[in-house]
Amino acid sequence: YAVAGSIALSAGELRRRLVSTAHGLAMDYAATLGVLFVLGTAQILSYTLAMRLLLCGAVLLRDLVSLIVFLLLMLGLGQLAVLLGSGHRLYFSLLALLVMGVAGGAFFQLPEKILTAIGQYTPHGWALARIRGYSVLPVAVPAGLAALLLAVGLPLQRRAIRRGVE
Repeated sequence: YAVAGSIALSAGELRRRLVSTAHGLAMDYAATLGVLFVLGTAQILSYTLAMRLLLCGAVLLRDLVSLIVFLLLMLGLGQLAVLLGSGHRLYFSLLALLVMGVAGGAFFQLPEKILTAIGQYTPHGWALARIRGYSVLPVAVPAGLAALLLAVGLPLQRRAIRRGVE
């Protein structure tokens, strides 16, 4: 934790150095998101395999795609949280995750009617409703939103660094 803490504490200076090079921030942005995506996908696959072995259930490609799109949405929303000052980032992120989780049925099982009417418009609710087989937004909608958030994240971070937000 000491190493991770020191890296987190120097994040502002590191970002300023990266933005001063030609493609430093873009390369760091892509590499960081790539690593997080690979680790998240590995976690999804390992949990799915564990559940398959323990419960002897079928693994549906549709469910894996839903979880990967959910991961992309979380990565995209995380890019918005990075824009907040470091003193408020953790609190806002935890509050947003709590509200989305409750509204999406991750904490309390919501009836199908509520989940499809309200919950599906949160990442958690969309993924849960899709895995349960309810009628929800097509995969292209949350995947497109995730792509938009990830694409907009880099220019917004560049602008925040130039303004001196950290």
